[in-house]
Amino acid sequence: MPDTIKELKIICQKKGYQDWGLLANSLYRPISWFFVRYLVQTSISANQVTLISIIIGIIGSLCFLSSNLLSLLCGSILLFFWYVGEYCDGSVARYRNVKEGKALTKFGRYIDWFNIRITTNTLFLCITMNAFWESNSYIVLFVGLFIIFIWDVINVLSNLIHFFKSGGGMSVP
Repeated sequence: MPDTIKELKIICQKKGYQDWGLLANSLYRPISWFFVRYLVQTSISANQVTLISIIIGIIGSLCFLSSNLLSLLCGSILLFFWYVGEYCDGSVARYRNVKEGKALTKFGRYIDWFNIRITTNTLFLCITMNAFWESNSYIVLFVGLFIIFIWDVINVLSNLIHFFKSGGGMSVP
């Protein structure tokens, strides 16, 4: 078990600087290290972390079906922890790979990719449905569904470009 977060970063962080953006670099990623430090002391696998994250993300997204302030607050908090969890699974996988000799799996990469797609699509769909119910406007529904479609097309194209540029390796966000 690593004694400090600094030791954990040495073991788990990908080589080279990773710029995930201001919010991720200054908030989500630093918080994730505290969870990773706890998780590597358990028998919870990286794939289990991802599955838990998916459940938290979907429940958080479903909270946006309501316009109730408490529901929206709960959804925001759950999505915050979903996003923190998104930074934990890869670190747990790398820790288990280095310290326990467990291989990084393609399945882990796929469910990590799926986690982002299913949660963001569920969130956008729930926000769209809430806006539609509140406005009773089919234009709102159409625009929301169109945005979800465009979001997915952009993500698929981005992944394909990365796939071919990297010689067939799949990107792990």
